[in-house]
Amino acid sequence: MDGDFPFAWYLQQVQVRITSNWNRVSSSQGRVQIYFRIAKDGSLDRVRVELPSGNAALDESARMAVLRSGPLQPLPEGFEGQYLGVRFWFTYLGN
Repeated sequence: MDGDFPFAWYLQQVQVRITSNWNRVSSSQGRVQIYFRIAKDGSLDRVRVELPSGNAALDESARMAVLRSGPLQPLPEGFEGQYLGVRFWFTYLGN
C-alpha cells in the first residue's frame, strides 16, 4: 500500500475478495507481488506484476485474481486521496 491507510477493515475485505478469486496453479510454487490502484469508486486500474515469481502461469493467475475482484467497494468515507495504491503478495506453496 502507498503510505498510511487507517481503514484496516477495508483492506481485510479487499484481501478476502482477491483471495477468493485466485485460481491457484496446481503444482506451482512461488511468490509474486501485484500492484494495483483502487479509485474512490472502487474501480481498479494499473494492475500489473511488480515482482514476478519466475513462473509465468503463477504470475498471470495472481494478476487475474485482482482483475476478477473488481470493482471493489468504494474507498471509505474520510479517505482523502483520489486512489489507493496497493502492493499485494501472493504466495503459493504447491499441493
